Amino acid sequence: MRRFSVFPRSCAVTIFGCSPVSSEQLELFDEVLRRAQNSDLKGRASLRKAIKRRKPDVYNAFMRDASNRGSISLMEEAVACMRRDSVQENAWTAAVRINAYSRVGRIEEAQAVLKEADSFDIGPIGNAAIAPLVRGLMEPRFTAATTLDDEKPVARIQGALQLVHKRLSDTSVEFASFRTINTLLRGCKRWSPHLAASLLESFHRPEGHHPSTLALAVECACATLNTARAVDLLHELSAQGASADAALLTEVTTAHALCGELPEASAMLTRALDAVAAIEIDNYHSDRKMEAAATSPLKRRGIPQGLLKNQHALLARYLQKGGFGDVKNGQGVQSSHFVSYPAHDAQNDNNRMDSGQEHLQALVQRSQRVCVEVGAGSGDWLIAQAVAHPHVAWVAVEPQLDRVHQIVSKVALNHLSNVHVCATSVEAVFGGDDQRHGSKPTQGWLPKHSVDEVHVRFPYPPSLELPDLLAPTLPMNCGMLSSGNFLDGTLRVLKPRGTLHVVTSEPAYCALMLASLRQHPVAFGELVSTQGQAGFSREPPQKPPTCSQSMQQKDRKTKELSFFDAALIAGGHMERYELNYLRI
Repeated sequence: MRRFSVFPRSCAVTIFGCSPVSSEQLELFDEVLRRAQNSDLKGRASLRKAIKRRKPDVYNAFMRDASNRGSISLMEEAVACMRRDSVQENAWTAAVRINAYSRVGRIEEAQAVLKEADSFDIGPIGNAAIAPLVRGLMEPRFTAATTLDDEKPVARIQGALQLVHKRLSDTSVEFASFRTINTLLRGCKRWSPHLAASLLESFHRPEGHHPSTLALAVECACATLNTARAVDLLHELSAQGASADAALLTEVTTAHALCGELPEASAMLTRALDAVAAIEIDNYHSDRKMEAAATSPLKRRGIPQGLLKNQHALLARYLQKGGFGDVKNGQGVQSSHFVSYPAHDAQNDNNRMDSGQEHLQALVQRSQRVCVEVGAGSGDWLIAQAVAHPHVAWVAVEPQLDRVHQIVSKVALNHLSNVHVCATSVEAVFGGDDQRHGSKPTQGWLPKHSVDEVHVRFPYPPSLELPDLLAPTLPMNCGMLSSGNFLDGTLRVLKPRGTLHVVTSEPAYCALMLASLRQHPVAFGELVSTQGQAGFSREPPQKPPTCSQSMQQKDRKTKELSFFDAALIAGGHMERYELNYLRI
């Protein structure tokens, strides 16, 4: 292991004010900058065409494409050109701008665009503008940027619901579309699943709700283990001619199993297995696949079949044993002592909060090794590690309740006792000793110097443009896990000789982490790369696995694929960047 040293040859390539200190870093920085420059050049060429034509629709189409690429600066430059050349802005212009700001978490600017559209009577402002703003208000990555008075999850949902009813009511130009309602339901699923039923009732639809809306409502019912409502919604879904997909049936099966409704769980598992078998048959008959897609209006994001089959095998073993999980019907994960919640989420149930904290502290104290995964998602990787290493304490940090439900469900189905879930932000769990701004240390849920390993796998990459990369310091929108606060907390909880592991598929995020580590005044001296002077390792893209390789992957225990592992490998563009650092 070696510390960073000065790169032997002069090089003008810098990212976030950092120069490469090895040939590997030079190659990485050059690739990141080249991609950003190509994107910027293409964007500016398109902008010149829009300026030449001077038509609102052309400008709007350009700004939509720029927003999809995360090029907010080009979008703002296009708005300035429209106003300079007196090109008339319309409702689509406002919607595109609101969407662009909302998707990168600049909520205040999105709200300012909405007020601006009202003041200049640019309308009608409908679902195209309101839905992305609602999504931004309830997006977990952006909650700190919202302007709601109360940052409690319920308040965020209620604030977004009030916005929709105010803007898309009976007296408005448009009703709330199913996509807007789905956005609200996703917020409920993430933060307060028990609110989904009342939210759905507030949008009366004589013809019935869209199948995708009903599917989201089923997921919310499963998160609270309200199996009766989940089954009723499945019947309503079938009445509309839509078939529940294998993932949805698997969720209902899990809810039945955890409630002790074993006959119902067995019947639902059979339906889920039949759905997976039908998918495999359709993969060999493209005409049948197209016909099925045309007759069923339910279209949802897929889950890798390997993960579904693993869940089916787990459910089958659980049903054979007839075991019961640590959850209660009607409450879901909120009743589990395997979960700790922030104070404002548990204020009406102090016993639940105390039980969770007591389990966390007891688990840490009795375990010789403690490992933490930040942003555990659905918990596939962490649960596989916990099964393979039963004497190690595994702590999942995941604020979204739908993902917390998935993790705790797998804990119960596997009869694990070495896992705990912290349903809050990493700052609350780690705390921190921020020595950069002279602020007082914050006390986290985990004791100081109590963690052996911190894992961050496939964090959501921030939107970085060429000006961000060329800036002399880290950008403000660098993301929570790339900020100094995260490194402060990591240094607080890591033991001496403890390790930090980061895995990403984005080269720009790898460069961002390298810059964050080098610019942090404490981490630069106390965290040493185990990968030599490069500071990271890189695995080239892999080909999609064959059927035999997929079967072999099922037998891998200590290196179980996570959702992102499986999805990216299946797509054939799995390029991994790993950063491993040891605290000295």
